[in-house]
Amino acid sequence: MAIEDKQFELLKTFHEQFAQNQNHHQNLFIKFLSAVFIVIAAYFIIYVNTQSFAKWHDSTFVANSNEITSYAILHLIGAYFIAQIIFLIMLIVVTNMGYNFRRDQKVNRNIRIKYLNKEVYKEIFSDKAFNTDKLTLRDYLPGFHLIFSLSIYFLQVLLLITIIFKSKSIEDLWIYPTNVVFITPLIISPLIYFKYYTKFKKKVQG
Repeated sequence: MAIEDKQFELLKTFHEQFAQNQNHHQNLFIKFLSAVFIVIAAYFIIYVNTQSFAKWHDSTFVANSNEITSYAILHLIGAYFIAQIIFLIMLIVVTNMGYNFRRDQKVNRNIRIKYLNKEVYKEIFSDKAFNTDKLTLRDYLPGFHLIFSLSIYFLQVLLLITIIFKSKSIEDLWIYPTNVVFITPLIISPLIYFKYYTKFKKKVQG
């Protein structure tokens, strides 16, 4: 087999693998959605069952029974941070997947230009989404990844609102909107998004 044929087969294989990877990513989103529902459900079970008379360290039980009437305040705080940490991990995974998509898309763009020439390429792939050079901070992530990232951030904000609301009914729960400890996950998330955008600008757009 000639060297040119080997090169063509190698590039063709990469191009096909790129399409297969995107199908794999969409399947992962379904698993991510399942994980989100589990995290939210677990948090709200503890949230709803943490009453105004909750103690700091110990759950409250019905007299002479193992039935819990209220989880401890630390259980609620722990559930909040565990949920936020899981969402941060999800965000890192999703933004990394989005970055990898754009990186591979740039390689595939070069492959298409090589075998189609620029005029034919522009005619077929004229949409902005196919050209990584024109993407900005607002749209550098592909659609699925961007929607999921924004949804995760919305859920993070929702968790913060719920625990602030709960603090008004539990006297010992000293949580306020200005408490930086509880806002920290909401600060980290945009930094993750921006970090991968910086990487995208440097490695992909170059």
